[in-house]
Amino acid sequence: MSFIFLSGISANYSKKILKHSFSLCIIACIITLSTSLLSDDLAIYFGVIHFFYVSNFFIYFINKIKISDYTKNILFFVFLTIFIFFKTPYYTNLYTIISPKIKNIPFSFILGFPSDTFYSSDYFPIIPWISLSICGYFFYNTKIHLYLENIFKNISVSKLFILISKKSLLIYSLHQIIIYAILYIIFEIFLKSF
Repeated sequence: MSFIFLSGISANYSKKILKHSFSLCIIACIITLSTSLLSDDLAIYFGVIHFFYVSNFFIYFINKIKISDYTKNILFFVFLTIFIFFKTPYYTNLYTIISPKIKNIPFSFILGFPSDTFYSSDYFPIIPWISLSICGYFFYNTKIHLYLENIFKNISVSKLFILISKKSLLIYSLHQIIIYAILYIIFEIFLKSF
C-alpha cells in the first residue's frame, strides 16, 4: 500500500511522466502476454504495473491543471478520505449493490468490479488504489511533506540504493519473469517427471 502512495509522491519529480506511463503500458502488456502464456494460474491481467500505467496517466492530466498549493493541501485530505472510505463497511455495502450491475461489463475488472470467474495472480484495480496514488501526488505540497523532506535531506544515501531506485522498474519487471520461470520449471517440468 505504501508504495502506491510513494509512487504518487514520486510523480512530482518526474519530468517525463507521460513517456514513463507509456513505457509502463508496454511492460504491462508484455507481463500479461507472458504470464498468460505460462499458465492460467500465473496470469496477470491488471497487476501493479498496469495500475501504475493508469495512475501516471491520470496524474499527468492532473498536473496540467493549475492548482494552488492551498487547494492541493485540501485535495490531499479529500483523496485520503476517499481511500479510507473505500476500506470501510459502508463501501463494502455499496459495492454489493453496485457490483452485480457492473461486473459483467467487459473489462470492468480494471475499475475494481471483477466478474465471478475473473482471476489475476497480481491485482490492483483502479478503485480503490487510484485515490491513494493521487493522495500521494497531492501530499508532495503539504507542510508534512516539507517537514519530512527537511529532516531527511542531509542524510547520505548509498550509491547502491540510488542505483536500485533508478532501475526499480527493470528490477521489478525482471523479478516477476525470473520467479515465474523458476516456478514453471519446478512445478511443470521437474515435479511432473516424478
